[in-house]
Amino acid sequence: MAPRLTSEVNINDLLISRLEEGRTPIPLRVLNRLRLGRDVAARVRPRDPSNLAWVYVIPLVDHVRGSTAVVNGERTALSLSGEPPVCGFVVRYIEVAENIIDEYNREERDDPEHPAHDERAIATNEDELADILRLYTVDLDSLHIPIDVGYVFEPTTD
Repeated sequence: MAPRLTSEVNINDLLISRLEEGRTPIPLRVLNRLRLGRDVAARVRPRDPSNLAWVYVIPLVDHVRGSTAVVNGERTALSLSGEPPVCGFVVRYIEVAENIIDEYNREERDDPEHPAHDERAIATNEDELADILRLYTVDLDSLHIPIDVGYVFEPTTD
């Protein structure tokens, strides 16, 4: 189990220990965004070179400890108990033909009808999230606001 990031834990010591373990930490700017309940995505290499692919991460909120609200146009997790409300993450790998993206943008559908691959995994903590992202060969520095990397699909936790 990963140590909690509190004032008692020196973030530099934590990052150094992860690097010594051979684990690349998720960048702090990405963790901060996820801890606020905001999603991130990265463009990744597709299995079929003629397709486009992304990995999308949406934080899961424990509704006993928190709730969600839209703040400045973005979903945000709010703590109700003083505890961090994010309790895990859904990771979605989606690969589609380029023409599906064109149709999606033109018709404003909720999701592509025929993705080549649409896989989901659940991470219960940030370490598991980093491991899952590595499975999809995500460069952790490439995680950004979804629209900034061309991810246009509707948020989903299904």
